[in-house]
Amino acid sequence: MLPRLAALPIPDGVYVRSLPVRLKRVIGAAILANTPPAPAVKVFLDVLKQQKKLTL
Repeated sequence: MLPRLAALPIPDGVYVRSLPVRLKRVIGAAILANTPPAPAVKVFLDVLKQQKKLTL
C-alpha cells in the first residue's frame, strides 16, 4: 500500500484501488531553537500554515 504520489508512475499490471475510508497521518518536524530552518523546511512549514494544518 503506497500513497499515489509515491507510486507514480504506476507500472503496467499494477492496479489502483481506493480505500473504503480516508486515512490521515501526523507528520512532525523538529527544528533547532537557535538555528534557522533549512529553506525546504521553511517552505514546507509555510505551506502548512497557509492550509491551516500546522499545529505548534
